[in-house]
Formats: sequence, structure tokens, C-alpha cells
Amino acid sequence: MKLKTYVINEKGLSLVEILASFVLLTIVFALLSHFIFQASIFTTKVEAHLTTINSAEKVLNDVKTKKVKYTGRQIKINKESVNEVDPIKINGKTYYPYVSTVSETPEVLQLERVHVQIFSTPITAGTREMSPIVDLYGYKDAGDS
Repeated sequence: MKLKTYVINEKGLSLVEILASFVLLTIVFALLSHFIFQASIFTTKVEAHLTTINSAEKVLNDVKTKKVKYTGRQIKINKESVNEVDPIKINGKTYYPYVSTVSETPEVLQLERVHVQIFSTPITAGTREMSPIVDLYGYKDAGDS
């Protein structure tokens, strides 16, 4: 019988109940906004990484089709001799690709391994060992050199 009288009671909400619901809603909103903020940061990073991967694949394809534009500069990156490729500008960022080719397959296959590395900054003579943003390997016909 008390339950019916409580439900039928039309006195309204007390200040404590209003404050408690406001605090709960604030906590839920803060958690949701934090989740949305983290998701947007993650999306931005993934987009940049995918752009870099696509740039490396384009450079690899340009090497295979002989459309690659080398700067003429040859340097060593992490003890590997590489050729510098013209920088790629996408989405307001500049990427610096470097390419090396090595004949490492059996002679009958006539393939060369192509190693494409993309860096966020250009490599200079005094640069120590660096890690590329993207490391991509592929093969091309050795007769296409």
C-alpha cells in the first residue's frame, strides 16, 4: 500500500535528487566526450599512416614502371645504400621516400627486391639510424633496370 501512495505522491523532486541526477549525467557526458576525442585522435593517426602506406605503394609501382623520379642523391640509411626520390606532398604533409634495389633471388627468377622507405624528415649525412614511417618490400623484373 505504501508503494501506491509513493507513486501517486505528486510533491516533485527534491534538490538532492536533482543534484544527484545532474552529477550522474555530467559523468556520463564526460566519459562519452573523452571517448569521442580519443576516437578522433586515433582516426587522424590511422589516416596519416594509410596515406604513407599508399605513398610507398605508389613509389614501388613507379619503380616497377620506370616512372620514379630520383633526385640523383644516393645515401646510406641504416647501412643500406638507397636512392632518394622526389618528396611527396599530400594533405599538407611532406613525405621523403628512399628506394634501394637488390638482386637477391636465384638467377632463373630474374627478380630484384625493391625496398621503399618513407620518412617524415629528409635524411642528411649526419643523421643517425632512423626508423621509417613505412617499410615496404616488393619485387620487379631484373631486366627492367
